[in-house]
Amino acid sequence: MVRLLLLPPLAVLLGATAAQAHPQGFHKKVVLNVSRYRIDGLITMDVDGGERCRLIRDGADANRDGVLSGDEVKALKDKLLRLATLALKLSLSGFPVPPQVKDVKLDLRKDRAVSESGVSIAVLLEDPHPAAVHVGTELVVEDASPDQSPVHVEVNQALPDGGVEPPAATELEPGVKWKVRLGPLAPL
Repeated sequence: MVRLLLLPPLAVLLGATAAQAHPQGFHKKVVLNVSRYRIDGLITMDVDGGERCRLIRDGADANRDGVLSGDEVKALKDKLLRLATLALKLSLSGFPVPPQVKDVKLDLRKDRAVSESGVSIAVLLEDPHPAAVHVGTELVVEDASPDQSPVHVEVNQALPDGGVEPPAATELEPGVKWKVRLGPLAPL
């Protein structure tokens, strides 16, 4: 299956994105895999360590004991999920595409304390659509990181012969709509 090749396990992606060198802040990446009847997506967002992470973790520590319990980790996961998905907008030739959250993984970097340790979230999305996407359909992507930094966006198109079109990619600035014209797609 093409999707399995394009979307590695969430845990591997969390580790890979966290290890990359980058400036301090939020780092968000969106990968979309488009086939004739569906769009699958993966959002990864890393929040570097520091005061920002301490404040995010502190906001989830409801009982103020300095350690995130099960319910507090869930609250933190829900908050980061909202931050990761809030600004993402997709449309196909003018029609909104409301992707559904299929799975969410949170990585606290083995630290449940209210500390300055970074956090990462990975969100698996899916949107099966009832009508086929045709050649020439325009996919429009709009997104922003919570700190308004650019979002790395990739679009992969599954080809009818089982191959994959080389990904289209951009560093998407807040408020900018990126348009990708789709070619012939596999029915996956």
